Amino acid sequence: MKNILLMSMFPRFNYKNNNIKNSLLKDINFNYIDDKNHPNIDIILAGSFITEKDRDYIISKKCYKILYITEPIQHHYKIPYLLYLKNEFNMCFGCIYNDPQKNYYKFPLYIQISKIDKDLFNNINNLNKIKILDLNNKKFCALICRHDTWKTRTNIYKNLNTIDHIVCPSKLFNNYSNEEFNKIGKLSFLKNYIFNICPENTYTDLKGYITEKLMDACKAGCIPIYLEDIMDNIDKNIFNTKRIIFYKNNKESINTVKIFIEKLYKNKNELLKFYNQDIFLPDAFKEIENMKNNLNNSFTPLHI
Repeated sequence: MKNILLMSMFPRFNYKNNNIKNSLLKDINFNYIDDKNHPNIDIILAGSFITEKDRDYIISKKCYKILYITEPIQHHYKIPYLLYLKNEFNMCFGCIYNDPQKNYYKFPLYIQISKIDKDLFNNINNLNKIKILDLNNKKFCALICRHDTWKTRTNIYKNLNTIDHIVCPSKLFNNYSNEEFNKIGKLSFLKNYIFNICPENTYTDLKGYITEKLMDACKAGCIPIYLEDIMDNIDKNIFNTKRIIFYKNNKESINTVKIFIEKLYKNKNELLKFYNQDIFLPDAFKEIENMKNNLNNSFTPLHI
């Protein structure tokens, strides 16, 4: 049985409760260890939180190495990004584009932290077909973010906030009780809003990088306002991009989006028509199952 070391994980995905170990790979016959001094390490599975000490350890080991990408490592966690550029890893998976020839497997956070079954997308599409009265009972827009380190949110927020009040229950632009928000829960909270500003933290050269933000907005029935140039063809087979409002983080694009949203918001019939489009495409679940199977299949030969 192969020994696989899990290291450099976000605390929520640590050795004991790592959802890769406990769900996706639970039927693959690995011996999971958390001791870097173990004499026989066959595989290193490293998360995005690689320190300098971790880097030196990873480089020194002569074994099969896997990088699990959950963060915008190009800007935030640069040590794993540099290792990635140097092809230090035999395989990469997570929030990345899918390229099996390079041993890159897309497995975004929206799969890992969302309960997705074959009926979910049809149910969401059907439940979010509403009437004018339901639309009138919804508030304008929500923004739920802790920070804007890479300035992907401030400009769009300031411009759209002139149309109507944007509610912000997290640290960034906070104007709503965070305690009350946590009691309600993110999805239940978002169901009360027409729009949700939900960009990723930053642009990145890691094409296909996408987390849970867009999925959460869609599951809640919101019209997402999303920073473009991140979604790849797999995501575009899951999400109905005609129901997503994309913007680039520049003055011209944001002004164009503002004009579009303002006209839409003032014309309730057009807004209802836009809102009532299917949120997910017919092959959404199939695409997600393909991602799961492809990743699982990439690990299966490693245990032999």
